[in-house]
Amino acid sequence: MQVHSLRERKRLETRRRIADAALDLALEHGLDGATVEAIAAAADVSPRTFFNYFETKDDALLGMPDARDTVDVVARVVAAADGLTLREVAVRLLVERIGPGFDAEARHEQRHELVHRHPQLFATAFRRMADAQDAFASAVRAVATQRAVPQDAGPAWADVLVAAAVGAVRAAAKEQAASDAGLPVKNLEERANALLASAWENLQ
Repeated sequence: MQVHSLRERKRLETRRRIADAALDLALEHGLDGATVEAIAAAADVSPRTFFNYFETKDDALLGMPDARDTVDVVARVVAAADGLTLREVAVRLLVERIGPGFDAEARHEQRHELVHRHPQLFATAFRRMADAQDAFASAVRAVATQRAVPQDAGPAWADVLVAAAVGAVRAAAKEQAASDAGLPVKNLEERANALLASAWENLQ
């Protein structure tokens, strides 16, 4: 996983602060009370700055990366894909997307509660994840093309690979949540790769 610069870490901290403020306001005052203006004020940023980090209020409530983040992740991972297998590229795309906010997963249950109260948020979460998976599958296919890897089975193989990587990353994250010691964030990618490789071998 990439080591983020001081500037990037500050940007991620601001992003996390906005997402936390949005969640707190929505849990206390409902969706109507969690306006962009109220969220920005609670996070000590301007409404204009809010939109530098999130495209919509729903994205902030869910703490989800938006399309701009996905584009950045794809560019970063593809540029550094040398030496990685295609499976490892798929896992890194997922880990890079969620990794910066992974240490805030203690709030996962609160976000789950919010979606339970307001099921319409699930549509936003599903759409964002589906869009990201489509972008990541395209990136994996692009890396395969650069390496002249045969793709006679059609383009869907990359969609299946990315979906499997999603499962591996979720399983690794679940292990971290269940572990008393906790799995260090930096090891999330390594563990997800190991789980995916093991599953791959068991299916052969």
